[in-house]
Amino acid sequence: MNLMGSKTQDPLVMETVLEGLRTEASELGMVLSGWDAAGTMMSDPVMSNEFCRLVCTSNGSCEKARCALVSCVLRNGEPSQTIGPLGCCLLGIPVRNRHRLAGALVLEYPTREMLDEEHLARLCDRLQLDRQVIAAHARNSCRYSAAEAPSLQRIFTMLLEDRQQKQETNHALISLSMSLANAYEELSLLYRISGSMRVSQEPHRFLQEVCDQLLDVMNLDMSAAVMLDAETKLNHDSVIKAGLESVSPQQIRLLVVTHITPNLQNETDVLLENRFDGGGEVFFGKEVRNLLAVPLISDRQIIGVLLGLNKHDGDFDSFDAKLIGSIANQSSVFLANHHMYAELQDLLMGVLQSLTESIDAKDPYTCGHSRRVAEISHRLAIGCKFSPEEVQNIYLAGLLHDVGKIGVPEVILCKEGRLTDEEYD
Repeated sequence: MNLMGSKTQDPLVMETVLEGLRTEASELGMVLSGWDAAGTMMSDPVMSNEFCRLVCTSNGSCEKARCALVSCVLRNGEPSQTIGPLGCCLLGIPVRNRHRLAGALVLEYPTREMLDEEHLARLCDRLQLDRQVIAAHARNSCRYSAAEAPSLQRIFTMLLEDRQQKQETNHALISLSMSLANAYEELSLLYRISGSMRVSQEPHRFLQEVCDQLLDVMNLDMSAAVMLDAETKLNHDSVIKAGLESVSPQQIRLLVVTHITPNLQNETDVLLENRFDGGGEVFFGKEVRNLLAVPLISDRQIIGVLLGLNKHDGDFDSFDAKLIGSIANQSSVFLANHHMYAELQDLLMGVLQSLTESIDAKDPYTCGHSRRVAEISHRLAIGCKFSPEEVQNIYLAGLLHDVGKIGVPEVILCKEGRLTDEEYD
């Protein structure tokens, strides 16, 4: 039944209110019904006693009285009460959600005045019911007088407000718990990624770990990191992905170059598409439903893109954007530091090469010896499956193993005969 002909606005609010108050109404011997803001009854009234069930279902006048009371409450936004045509008392209470009228409650109870023998006789004759049966049920059901209606209405209004306050508190606690869980998840992921940020680590290995972590934490079908080249806009060897084996690196490159990077013009941009159309079958066909992409930044320039595809449990939201943005910031810091580390390594190797050449220049007899020792040691270390750090250290050791010659006079290094004891010293 719809009194106002408009669509309901707060059905969940009313359903929750009804669920919380049905028990209280039944224990007090009252019939409870809930109505939304459009005047539609949410569910049929539950008769709390046999007297109400027999009397109310025998005549449609109770339903008309309810509708009239609900219309009055929704129109005025104030509590109201009335006596029904059979003598029952009806209480109307407005239900609000954040100061907006969400609907109304109707409480009905048979009054003690209905126990009057003459009234019961007329009622039974009118409804064609057995007088003795109705009188027996009435004695157990008619607990309150009509004069107690205002007090009962106030009690239920307080019960309603208390119930709503508890609901709001529970909702706030749930929201807080979710926020804390999300924050913990984000901090844990950032901690794990920060722990793996070693400037000596190869960017490909670091980004692969980032993609693996994002795939698990954000519940994605696929995550990917794509490094862009300043001139070609894409380095074809720098697509790192996790998940969705059916999507190739070539497809990811195409998506990044033609669709994502044009929408990421600066470091603060985020591309979030929860209704991705598949690029007209160009990119992935129908395999991708939604995507989230953020830029990787170095020196205020976009050097890459971090993206996630197909969130398992619905759409991407602001938390997802914040999380992947934080990971992108961490990754950008790592890439910038690694770039500086690589430049320092190049500078160091240049210095060492110059030092080695200086040594060779002092002793032409062993010219090129240090470089050959370094190269052979380097290959042996790789063959022995040493770690990249150990391989690098062994190479440097081979390059510098004769560095002490730099402090030996050439007259001694280049002497053709035996050295004296003083010269050995």
